[in-house]
Amino acid sequence: MVLTILLGLCVMLLSAVVFYLFFWLDMLVDATNHPFSSNKEKYIWLAVISLTFIGAILYYYQIKKLSPRT
Repeated sequence: MVLTILLGLCVMLLSAVVFYLFFWLDMLVDATNHPFSSNKEKYIWLAVISLTFIGAILYYYQIKKLSPRT
């Protein structure tokens, strides 16, 4: 019983990590291709996404979600 619960928790944690990894890569690629007003802004966002845990989430809500779809 306990092993089943632990296995379920491990599977859920692994699924969350894999989801975040793909989300992080998608935000990194989007930031690379996004037409920012200056290169400085682009490099700042790339650093924020790369160096912080919540950087990809911040980028999603601040830039990607608000930009017009192309």
